Amino acid sequence: MIVFYYFYYLILESVFGQTIGKMVTKTKVVDAMTGEKPAFIKIVARTVTRLIPIDFLSYLFVVNGIHDKLSKTIVTRV
Repeated sequence: MIVFYYFYYLILESVFGQTIGKMVTKTKVVDAMTGEKPAFIKIVARTVTRLIPIDFLSYLFVVNGIHDKLSKTIVTRV
């Protein structure tokens, strides 16, 4: 299940820029600098940094999570 979880994010965000949840909420992942679709390596970095155990807690202190900060991506409205 853990492998599926990471492939889910990696594949959907690299192909569509959105997961199913982002499609429902009409948001997408974009490059923080350009506002365009992120390079594949940024999606890989975003997915790998989800392994940080306190990533989900980072939302208590900042708007974007640790995985957004480290991969230099943001989530915006479509």
